[in-house]
Amino acid sequence: MRTIYLGSAICRMNGRGGVVMPPEFRRTANCQKNISQLVVGLHRTSKCLVVCQESFLTKQHDNSFEYRNRLAPDQLIEHHDRLRRAYGFVDYFTMDHKGSVNIPPLMCQLAGLGESLFLIAAGETFEIWDLEQLMATGPADLKLLASHMTNDKSCKEAGNEKDEFAVPHARSLSGRAGNHIGPGLRIQ
Repeated sequence: MRTIYLGSAICRMNGRGGVVMPPEFRRTANCQKNISQLVVGLHRTSKCLVVCQESFLTKQHDNSFEYRNRLAPDQLIEHHDRLRRAYGFVDYFTMDHKGSVNIPPLMCQLAGLGESLFLIAAGETFEIWDLEQLMATGPADLKLLASHMTNDKSCKEAGNEKDEFAVPHARSLSGRAGNHIGPGLRIQ
């Protein structure tokens, strides 16, 4: 039973914010409690969204009290700004039994999400990036991973023109589906 997210994928979002989550992400979400409600919010520093269970945010909040007590008075304003971003700019979405979600419109707007999305696991959370924006201004390691995935013919969007939720089949950097690319990492 997997309780952390692993891997990455490229997905397509329809005009209403609808996305079908990759199979590996769905399996992880199904293993976690309260799957019906996932929290989506802004990343602390990057222009992307973070998806997690509400219990993860609660745990993170409890840890922030210890951190706050170690801060100098002039650092408290910045700390409060981070908390406001982490807990104020959030919304919920529900993943159905097929793995479909509808990302709330405000979240799409705040993260600048377009039609092509890059999803990357981060343990108990995963991030949703706009693929075009990532390739233009994102971190070098994510750009490298995404470029390998988009250059692989098997990663082109699957399905026909009417398939609004087509999820491409990602392959490993070595070109064989499901291979590990490093300790604990596998491209979905």
